[in-house]
Amino acid sequence: MRALRVRMADVLRRGEGTLTEVSLESSRQGAPVEVIKEVPVPTKATGDAQVLGWLVFVVGSTCLGLELVGFVNQGALGAPIPIIAGATAFGLMVSAIWAAYVGQTYVAAAFGVFCGFWISYTVLVFGALHGWLGLAALAQTDAGVVGDTVKAFLLAWAITMALLTLSTLRLPLA
Repeated sequence: MRALRVRMADVLRRGEGTLTEVSLESSRQGAPVEVIKEVPVPTKATGDAQVLGWLVFVVGSTCLGLELVGFVNQGALGAPIPIIAGATAFGLMVSAIWAAYVGQTYVAAAFGVFCGFWISYTVLVFGALHGWLGLAALAQTDAGVVGDTVKAFLLAWAITMALLTLSTLRLPLA
């Protein structure tokens, strides 16, 4: 019986075949195994990673937008971070892996890039708030160091998003 389970597990991992239901009573009595029925089993991963990906992206973007327009007190710089890190970044990571698994390469790349943005934003905010990046020491001698760091962050991600946008223009031709 163990050999049968291993063989079926190998077949299911390869994404093919049928699942066979056998009679355990006949195998315990030393008789040949009696096949009761064979059932086709869908083994390919299915679903659309975009359903989760775009929803969690909207949640994080909305939180960041509310903070940037002043809906949240500007002194509470880290206020949207639990939603951004906990829901948006993690949800986009799951969506990117899911999309890659089902063969949606470009969707996986887009969600991976957005996930990278949200994770790096989280690190930037936490680093600035908790002194992880050494900005507090530099800010005493150079008042513009925090602003310059944010500008470099925004410029790097603006270029990345522009390249991602340009690559979408080529998609209909592929």
